[in-house]
Amino acid sequence: MESFTQDYGEDLYTRIFEQGNPTGHDFYIQLKGTDNVEQYALKNKPVFSYSVDLVNIKQWYSFTLPVILVLWDINQRIGYWIYLQPIIRNKLQTNANWLENSTGAKEPKRKVYIPRSQILHNQKADLLKQVIDAEYSKTKLGKKYFERLHKEHLKEFKHNLEKNPEIINIPQQPSPLPSQVEQQFLITQYTADVTANPLDVEAWLELAHIYYNLDEKDKALMAINKAWELNKDDPGIINARACTLAEYAIAYGGPKSLLHEAIELFESLRGDMAASIVDYNIGNSFAGLGEHEKAIKHFDQALAANPNPQQAAQIWKTRGSSFYELGNRNEEVKSFEQALELNPQLWQAYASWAASEVREENFKKAIELYTKAFQANPDLETIGYDLLYWLAYSLDIISIR
Repeated sequence: MESFTQDYGEDLYTRIFEQGNPTGHDFYIQLKGTDNVEQYALKNKPVFSYSVDLVNIKQWYSFTLPVILVLWDINQRIGYWIYLQPIIRNKLQTNANWLENSTGAKEPKRKVYIPRSQILHNQKADLLKQVIDAEYSKTKLGKKYFERLHKEHLKEFKHNLEKNPEIINIPQQPSPLPSQVEQQFLITQYTADVTANPLDVEAWLELAHIYYNLDEKDKALMAINKAWELNKDDPGIINARACTLAEYAIAYGGPKSLLHEAIELFESLRGDMAASIVDYNIGNSFAGLGEHEKAIKHFDQALAANPNPQQAAQIWKTRGSSFYELGNRNEEVKSFEQALELNPQLWQAYASWAASEVREENFKKAIELYTKAFQANPDLETIGYDLLYWLAYSLDIISIR
């Protein structure tokens, strides 16, 4: 760590070394020392509340390098920390004016909550290192995408130049999802927010979204119910609760009352959300109830509303699954074909279609489809146990024959 001779807001420039070699994972530390750390503690809450100058918040939000705020207990020689940029980004998602001085105060400040669980001292910096490493892994991933896009763009440029010198097509860059480390970090932060203020409906909603993405359905349901209790009129909360209720009931086989409630909530969103999304969600809920004819009716209504290709592919796939349950082979296969024509990377469509081919004892076709599912999503090789089983089963049958 190196300290700065001039005070621009940051106190330390930090570089991580491993076995004597710099990793390039550098970051800033804003250090706030105190001999009475408990003065910042919230009563009966596992967090500290600290006010930061708005001018510094704005400054750090623009930084590329991570900025870590450390509240340092001089007596105990330990620190409590937060990573500031994700906090700022998420505050702006729920309040676009969070960085504005709306009150006209001469030295405006913003409160941040620092969890007691995020401790920093000489023998304990694992979580901080994980967060910093995760941040730089996104940078490295971005470089890989850029290099790939550069090659694709150069190839496309040469191709188009031969056909028409005035036309240049640039492929779009995919945007990776947040890593699990980052999501776990955000869970810590939002948990600190709701602990400090149980009425923070935005924080409850964000927790619900993160748990939903992590497939932790019990926790997602708990969080969205808290947000729902605080605001039953917000379309975003209504939709999130309906989706969570439906997914929870489908995953755990009931109770069916949750699916009926989800359908009512989705119906209440007509006019507030795109018809394709509303009808798809209702159809998915009816499929969870085993009422596949009603489900297909809503899937067809969703497709008639002209959704974008990605949404349409998912609708066609789910439509195919309902026809599978009804034993309508022609419509089932047609639906899977339509889904994959719109999105050749939709591995769920390959997998569902493959399962149908296994049922029909068309094992060669099943092997082809399972293989394409693994090609579309290589992660299935380590997590897709049921797909691996049926692929192995199909290969075994073919080898015997």
